[in-house]
Amino acid sequence: MNTGVRFLTVMLLTFLLAACEGRLIARDTPPVTIGPVSTPTGTADFGSPTQSSNRPTPFPSPTAVPTFTPELTLVVPGGTPASTATVAAEQPSIPTPSPGIPPRGQPTATPTEPPPPPATPAGYCDLTLEKSLFQQVGTTNVVVTLTVRNQGSGSCSPGAVVSDPLPVGMRQLAEVQVTEVGGQGGWHCVGTTCTAGESLAPGYAANFVFTAAVEPGVMLENCARVTVSGDTDPANDARCVSLSALLPTPTATLTPVTCLFGFEKAIQLGEEFSTTPRWRATLRIRVQNAGPEGCVSRWSAVVVSDLLPLGMRMQAPPVVSDNRWGCGWSADALHCEGPPPELGRVVSIHAELAVLQEAVHAQNCATLEPAGATACAAPSAR
Repeated sequence: MNTGVRFLTVMLLTFLLAACEGRLIARDTPPVTIGPVSTPTGTADFGSPTQSSNRPTPFPSPTAVPTFTPELTLVVPGGTPASTATVAAEQPSIPTPSPGIPPRGQPTATPTEPPPPPATPAGYCDLTLEKSLFQQVGTTNVVVTLTVRNQGSGSCSPGAVVSDPLPVGMRQLAEVQVTEVGGQGGWHCVGTTCTAGESLAPGYAANFVFTAAVEPGVMLENCARVTVSGDTDPANDARCVSLSALLPTPTATLTPVTCLFGFEKAIQLGEEFSTTPRWRATLRIRVQNAGPEGCVSRWSAVVVSDLLPLGMRMQAPPVVSDNRWGCGWSADALHCEGPPPELGRVVSIHAELAVLQEAVHAQNCATLEPAGATACAAPSAR
């Protein structure tokens, strides 16, 4: 067999054997074209070994085979081509909480409303304190006035204490003088501290007045306080006044003394009936200017308001002792307004009421604004 043909045959058998043993199949491989084998012209001379040929023996030129590598696919018998998959460790999914929804396993937060403010008990005690200074002309002495008022709807227990400790540079010259309206406190004073021996009724008010000397050129602060057991609002129990350097011949006063206004209320039962309404009653409210001498009112007008409880109703318009005042009214309320009374004067308000059985022991309160005073009363016999 010709050498070139033998070479091609060996190559083809080798390729087929490899394809059968590895089960390789060429994809998209163009067919191999084998051209005709040219046989050289002439006859080869085979001489004996001792004979030499004068012409070289010609060899046929092999046909060129395309040189590209076919794409091979491994075929697995009885199955589909295997694919290599990358396996990642499974991670637990973490849910993303929605707004307003807590993650699983956690308790749902329930919004809590702030607790309601404690209700003010009926019949509560509330003492207030005001303080003012008045410089005496031609001296460095000052008149100190402390005003204590029960603006609550109930009485304050005995033992209330009013104290005005004097700072260095300030010296007491006269004893404390007490002026009261709306009751008697039974005050006992030692120095600038006074203690009440009696209870203080709703609407009770008192002025504590004394004189003190202040050293010239001294700057100081003078503070006072009132205390009592059961006071519902301690925030209004203390007041302080700052003193600048005082001259022996002052040209102006420090702070005008504020007038003390008493505020009282009473309901007096009258004739009883066998039919409804059961009683006729008279309502009396008094506003009094208790001084002290030379005091100044802080307001140009005051207002008295009274809302009657169930079982009481007004029978006629209220009557006021001062013609500068005016009143409005309805079956269960009155509203009167006017200038504050002058020093030592009283403004009285009278109204006729009808009282039913369920209201014969009912207590109600009137208010005096802007003084912040309260006066309470229950029906009583003559």
